[in-house]
Amino acid sequence: MPPRAIARSSDVPSSSLVRPLTPPTLRNVLPAALKSSAAPGSTSPLALRSDLARATRGVIAFLGPLLAAQFIGSSVPHEFAFAAIAAQNIAFFEVRGDYRLRLAVLGCALIILTAAATLGAASSAPLALALAATALIAATTGLWRHLNPDYGPPLAISSMLVFLIAQETTPAFSLTHTTHTALWTLGGGLWGIVVQIVPWFFRPQQPLRAALADCWIAAAEFFEAIAENTSNVRHSHVSEKEAALRTALDKGYATLASARTRRAHGFIEKLERNAHDAARLSMRVGALQTALETTPPRANGVPLQSAFQPILVSLANHARTIALAVVSRQPAHLALVDVRLRRLLNLLEAFETGLDSNIPSDAHLASLSALVSEALRETETSLRTTLNRSAERAAFSLELTDTDTWSLRPLGAALNFSHRIDPVLARFTTRLVFLTVLATALAHTLALPHGYWLPFTLLVVLQPDYGATRARAAQRVAGTLLGSLLAIGLLALALPAPVLFALMTACMFAFGFFMKRNYSIGVLFVTIFVVLLTGLHQPVTASLAWERLASNALGGVLALVGALVFWPVWERARFPAILAASLRANLHYWEQIDTRLRAGRAFDDDIIKAKQRVEGANAAVFASLQRLMADPQNRQTGLEHTAALANGNLRLTRAFSVTALQLHPGQPFASPAHERFSARLTTTLTILAGAVEGVTETPDTLRACRRELTSSVATIEPAPVSDLTRHHALAHLRASLGTELAALLLAAESCQALGMFEDPDAPDEPPQEKPSPSASPTA
Repeated sequence: MPPRAIARSSDVPSSSLVRPLTPPTLRNVLPAALKSSAAPGSTSPLALRSDLARATRGVIAFLGPLLAAQFIGSSVPHEFAFAAIAAQNIAFFEVRGDYRLRLAVLGCALIILTAAATLGAASSAPLALALAATALIAATTGLWRHLNPDYGPPLAISSMLVFLIAQETTPAFSLTHTTHTALWTLGGGLWGIVVQIVPWFFRPQQPLRAALADCWIAAAEFFEAIAENTSNVRHSHVSEKEAALRTALDKGYATLASARTRRAHGFIEKLERNAHDAARLSMRVGALQTALETTPPRANGVPLQSAFQPILVSLANHARTIALAVVSRQPAHLALVDVRLRRLLNLLEAFETGLDSNIPSDAHLASLSALVSEALRETETSLRTTLNRSAERAAFSLELTDTDTWSLRPLGAALNFSHRIDPVLARFTTRLVFLTVLATALAHTLALPHGYWLPFTLLVVLQPDYGATRARAAQRVAGTLLGSLLAIGLLALALPAPVLFALMTACMFAFGFFMKRNYSIGVLFVTIFVVLLTGLHQPVTASLAWERLASNALGGVLALVGALVFWPVWERARFPAILAASLRANLHYWEQIDTRLRAGRAFDDDIIKAKQRVEGANAAVFASLQRLMADPQNRQTGLEHTAALANGNLRLTRAFSVTALQLHPGQPFASPAHERFSARLTTTLTILAGAVEGVTETPDTLRACRRELTSSVATIEPAPVSDLTRHHALAHLRASLGTELAALLLAAESCQALGMFEDPDAPDEPPQEKPSPSASPTA
């Protein structure tokens, strides 16, 4: 990506500085907000289409080998089951990116599944060899997660499944059986790849354009979140959509960068320019909303946000229309974009007309509204270049049939080759290896008829943190229980084979559809499917369903006990360091902006990098907060105060981004009041980070810092007439920032009083006197 493109690519949204939630409300609000943000299902048409496509692929891939075996008859070896399993798992993969990357991912998955099945068939006996092979496969699941967090987890589950089934169905080592297992797995995997590829020729995926469209859809959802009526969960919803937009932009840029070739350079640049426009428009709309929420109501008591509401709704519709036009390239959709653009510009002009230019806050709002209008016009220009019919032929060959640059470069761009292993992942992998070996040994010792169900359940239930493990265990046991009861009822009906086959197909489709929407329902259908599939080949009774339920329950219990007692990582001990890193990233972001503001420099690459860093740190804070909520109750003391710290720090980031809009090249900003406030802000964030880590800061230090902060914000100075609007805008922002910083200091004092920044498992030590730290800035 060229430097200019990088500099413009991270105009990330700065949404509103919404009112902080009070502690009594937060206890009820935060769980609901985080639960909604973590909900696996989605009601959007694109998500629905993706789920339907996955379910259809899974059914076709699985039934292909099954029907072929029925047609061949009794001469087909029993290893054909590996073809159906491999085909289904390959077809379930949600591959993204250009076609070379998709094929590379599917090819690697096929090789890994074949190797896992071969190892399972070759290591079934003796028990020591089986346990050693199990430990090896379990360890590779951590490797796949490290290399790619998107494709790693499903690949880990699929490889372990074929390995365990191969071990289960091989009583003793046989070269013939091992070879047949490998070949059938390889053949089934190839069939699964065919099922993935064939639709590309009938309905081209347009992977590059789809990545760009995802950015605009995320922007539309961000606008819709801002437009929601004020409610207790609104702030969390805006934060969720803001993070989703950042993720969509990052994935979009990575997808476009991986597809860049010399021949495609011009086409990729056009798509990147349009993605930058989505980011820039989102940032400016968020900045305008921030200014609106801190503007007092009019004399008639009606807030200006009410006048801005239809603009936000129109912006969301406009962004969705752009996403549609990017993918379809239809003139009718481009015409619809033009119509909605004209309506938006008219709405913005009407909004600006209602502002009083003699009021500093209104003048600031008018300047921000003009920036939004400018971004909309630039968006129309860049959109037309991406839809230029003269370049359509080159675009088609690039996106569908470009094979003149075959290499592993796209795959390498999607993999994480860092030598630094996440400590949480390392602990999780170690825990998984130990527990999987234990479950396998237990299944052998108890001579369970379907012994692989126990370690496999443990694998899919066990998660890196206790809260996620508990939720997954409950979902799997509940789905298996209900599915077992329904399966027992179906078996009691003694249905003919064609009816059983039809029900099995329907259950397979439902499993593929719900596996990411609702895990419990997915498990329900896969339980019925397994029982019915077994009934097609041999007589089964209700004992099979009860056996599966018992195996799932035991696997869930093992996973829960393991997460609770085997090298547990409680989020309360990790949260302070994560929050302190986010505070320091915020400070670095402010320093980059403030330096350029005083020097009259533009929004450049260093600010982009600082912004990306703090956004990643904020995302880590909220992920940690969600894990903290899932920990046992005795480790959630002071949850409201820690959430207040996280929310306040996020609002600071948004306010800093609004400040960045005041960067004007060649126009230095000179203000003694601003310099004093910037120094106090630097000191405050430094003290807060130290207090969160529990290193040096005392409650007295925090209170003294709060008093000095209040005095620095109260400073008033005359503004020059030549730069009156900017001086008033920045004075208004300083007041908002001062309020947010004071609230952060109060929340930190409350957390200190509750001992939130102390390790609850640390042994008690006699108190030691600490020298009182200076409140002055340190290097």
